Amino acid sequence: MRFPAKLCAIALAVAIVLTGCGGNRQTGEAAKPDSAPTQTPVYAPPEGTFLIKAQKPEIRSYGNMTEYTFLGANKHGFPLLHVSVITFAAPGSGATPPVSLDQYQRSYASLPGAAVTSKDIAQGTYTGRELSITGQGAPGMVRIYSVNGRTYLLEWNPTVAGSTETADTFEIP
Repeated sequence: MRFPAKLCAIALAVAIVLTGCGGNRQTGEAAKPDSAPTQTPVYAPPEGTFLIKAQKPEIRSYGNMTEYTFLGANKHGFPLLHVSVITFAAPGSGATPPVSLDQYQRSYASLPGAAVTSKDIAQGTYTGRELSITGQGAPGMVRIYSVNGRTYLLEWNPTVAGSTETADTFEIP
């Protein structure tokens, strides 16, 4: 298993354990990478939760989490970026509250042999955290934003051509 897949598996496991969601309903359709786009498309999911300059992704839903896998035209077939959007219930509803940025950071740091460094970041008026993960396996990058009852997890391997550039185009409207 490649390191980015481990990151996605950890994010999914953390989301399921901490939010109590369940199910494994797969939705969406697989996107086919375009080898030579004439212009960079802008993708927005139907619910309008984010914008990104990338081809249409593969989409899977798991309870209160939707995972978008953006593929690219790279010779090894590695994904450019994984974006997970986790929706939490309103405060006071009795449902599991959102997971803190510190909790996410601790879960990534608990990977065997992982060393995590972090820095605070902003996307427009929204604040978040960027994690750089090194150690066993390939390097990994994670950006986390918690905004209006949603948590956005962006995960990628910076050694995959175009992955960081794609992550940099992510916007929360």
